[in-house]
Amino acid sequence: MKTVLVFLITLLLGACATTPVTETAADKAANKVLLDQAVALYEQKNYAQAQPLFEQAAIKGQMKASRYLGLMYLNGEGVAKCPQRAPGAFKLAAERGHITGRYWLGYLYEHGIGTAKDLTQAFYWYGQAAGTRIDHVTAPAMTALGRFYEQGIATAADQAKAIEWYRKAASTGDADAQAALQRLGVQQ
Repeated sequence: MKTVLVFLITLLLGACATTPVTETAADKAANKVLLDQAVALYEQKNYAQAQPLFEQAAIKGQMKASRYLGLMYLNGEGVAKCPQRAPGAFKLAAERGHITGRYWLGYLYEHGIGTAKDLTQAFYWYGQAAGTRIDHVTAPAMTALGRFYEQGIATAADQAKAIEWYRKAASTGDADAQAALQRLGVQQ
């Protein structure tokens, strides 16, 4: 009898683990409203009220919410400054595909903020953030990749690749990339 009970519980738990949760259009809309409310409060510097909304939105799968929580922990906005909690929040956003979350995770690894310094991980996350899109959102990651290639950080030094990344970032108006190209004496 005990064996049958264990088998049934195992079967039930396995079914629960593989059953997809379907989010309705109404749920998506409500979750977006929740995130928008949190962002509005954050922009008003009302961090104490924004934080629980971001936490709720993160639980509901809003990837931007995790990035905001990471920034709050990193900068001590409405919460005690706790850089050790920032990597987890940024990683959740990064794993959900959030470009800026990926950039910030790379930044934390590069500088050893809230986590052990790991230049290989920094290079990886910057690469994930840079992706294939060229715009102001991906520009900081492209500039970071340019720097890594230029200086041979976590990869072989490659001036051509460095210039390629700097040019992509500079084309979006990124001042750091433009300055790097000027410093290298390269036309944009």
